[in-house]
Amino acid sequence: MNRACKAELTRRIDIAAGMLAKGHSGTSVVTFMSEEEGISRRQSQRIISKAYQQLVNDLEEIGLDRKEMVSQLIVNLQSGIQKSLALGHISAMVG
Repeated sequence: MNRACKAELTRRIDIAAGMLAKGHSGTSVVTFMSEEEGISRRQSQRIISKAYQQLVNDLEEIGLDRKEMVSQLIVNLQSGIQKSLALGHISAMVG
């Protein structure tokens, strides 16, 4: 298997970071990258690690503090709970 060029590696990291930012689990992103990009799970894990670091760097760059982030997460969680209850999806709410 050939090594990916820097541009290819950057593209893969961007894909992984995007998926992580949208709420996909690390494990599901590893599986996706392995299947869709045709790379080993170990290489996918390395890419995921770099993607997490990219997300951390992005958050530090914009100066988002933990209190603000936690507040946003709580609001999103409460909104999801309300939607689940309104639709009668109690198991989704518990999950």
